[in-house]
Parts: sequence; structure tokens; C-alpha cells
Amino acid sequence: MIRATREEVELYLKNFGKRGEKVLSTLGKLQPFVECLQSEIGFTLLRDLIDRYEGLLEKVSDLEATEIESLELKAIKTLILSFATRINEYNNRVSEIKTVAKKEAK
Repeated sequence: MIRATREEVELYLKNFGKRGEKVLSTLGKLQPFVECLQSEIGFTLLRDLIDRYEGLLEKVSDLEATEIESLELKAIKTLILSFATRINEYNNRVSEIKTVAKKEAK
């Protein structure tokens, strides 16, 4: 997980005001997802989900999956993509803060 320092956040807020506050609010909402995956339990649950997805994907591609298994595959894919989207958004926002702070520090 990418992290921004306090100084970087202050420089970002100085430049973007209200927009910067909205970005920080978004980060606050996304941070629990990122932290969850950094915990042993969160990582294990995601790993189990991915393993199940891979097993189901193989069954579907071999045309051996039941209708229930096909639906389960779709549901798991949605969950994985949801986590990935949140993590990517979090990392993109932190990168944006760091980039602005770097430019301002020059």
C-alpha cells in the first residue's frame, strides 16, 4: 500500500482546497479495504476466494460446471473486481497526492 506523509497531504490540501478534502474523504472510505487485505485474515480470505475462482473457472472452461457453479464464478469475480477497484482507486489517489507534493517541493 502506498502511503502519503503528513507534509505531502498538507501540500496537496494547500493546492486543492475543497477538492483535496474530497480526495482525503475518499481515501478514508477506501482505507479499510486496503488495511483488510494487509491483515493475515483478510489476505487469507482473499486468497481462498481467488483459489475458489480459479477452480470454478477451470470447471467452466472444461464445460463441467453446473449452473450454480457458473453463477458462483460470476459472484466471486464481482467481489474480486470490487476489491481491486477500491485498492486501485486508493493507490491512484495517494499517488496523486505524492505527485502534487513532489512538484510543490521543487
